[in-house]
Amino acid sequence: MTTPSWQPDPLHRHEYRWWDSQQWTEHVSDHGIAGIDPLHTPTAPPHPMWSAPTMAPPTLAAAAPPIAPIPTPPAPSQRSKGPVVAIAIVVAAALGVGTFLLLRGDGDDDTLGDASTPTADATIASAPTSPAPTTAVPTVPSTVVTTIAITVPPPTDPELLAASMPTAADVPADWALYSDTTSGHEPDTDSGFCNGPNGTASAIARGSAAQVDGPSWDLPSTAWFGIEGYAFPTEADATAFIADIAAQTAACSTTPAISAVPESELLVFDAEVDAMWQIDTYAGSAVETAGAADQVLMVTSSDRYSTSLDGIAYAFTRASEGRYERYGRFVYEYWADGQYGFSGFTNTADWVFTPTAADVAAGADQVRAGIRSRLGA
Repeated sequence: MTTPSWQPDPLHRHEYRWWDSQQWTEHVSDHGIAGIDPLHTPTAPPHPMWSAPTMAPPTLAAAAPPIAPIPTPPAPSQRSKGPVVAIAIVVAAALGVGTFLLLRGDGDDDTLGDASTPTADATIASAPTSPAPTTAVPTVPSTVVTTIAITVPPPTDPELLAASMPTAADVPADWALYSDTTSGHEPDTDSGFCNGPNGTASAIARGSAAQVDGPSWDLPSTAWFGIEGYAFPTEADATAFIADIAAQTAACSTTPAISAVPESELLVFDAEVDAMWQIDTYAGSAVETAGAADQVLMVTSSDRYSTSLDGIAYAFTRASEGRYERYGRFVYEYWADGQYGFSGFTNTADWVFTPTAADVAAGADQVRAGIRSRLGA
């Protein structure tokens, strides 16, 4: 490859990685969302953190890759969270800012449209055939056969979690796969609920040695649904982890946790502008007494993004509904995400969606039986 371009990530940690015509760089893209991932530091797709992509055209400078590519959707098209969509705005004639880009669209122009996660057709070759033997099968001599018992070690917790995750056979045909099963997210102290530790960090603090980020799908409703799993040494550790999540969400249930991110990192607009986005984060949780699991905790969270540019106020909300279910010493989080509440923009998208507890419960009902069966719970 002699031309700088986005190419499939050779490390299989992301959807695309930037090739600068001489070497792979730290610039990566997942479903149209640009990011940074040094070659020596593996990361997994973030959740529930968000970043907005842009459809700015590629820049061929060797050291500065373009914003994340827009995969070409197959026919027939399906709405997908991954490809970005261009939303026209009027910012300022002096700035020359003419397009606002969010998370969906076909990338051909500045109009809204449906898109889907890229897929590939595969053909299974027919089993080879062999001619029937032309000679008689020799008679097996009568001997004493000694049976040697082979002890197979039980699967490890990471293997159990990965093997328990849903496959295409577990979900409806109109669920479009967005991401497949990977290892758990890197632990951190500020990307979780109320700007606290993320799920991986909280699980490790309770002794978890295995965390898995399961598959996620774009649903016909335009929701984004996915699963995460955690294994703990004992049921008591798993119960304590759920209690930690409940306590953490209470920290911003009435008063938001406030943070900020520069436009240069969020990449909402398609031109370089000097703007700072404020993020007001709310969360809350409630125990569910239904018998779907040994223990159920419902969690809701929302991030309200707002900024002002050239006298125009812009805002939108990204929300998530989560459902933590404990099966013995294993905890699974089912989540449904969506975006809504856009203001300041000149047009809207047809994929705007506000997730509810019923949405995540319906998704969990679809895949729970298969997970528990494979887990042996």
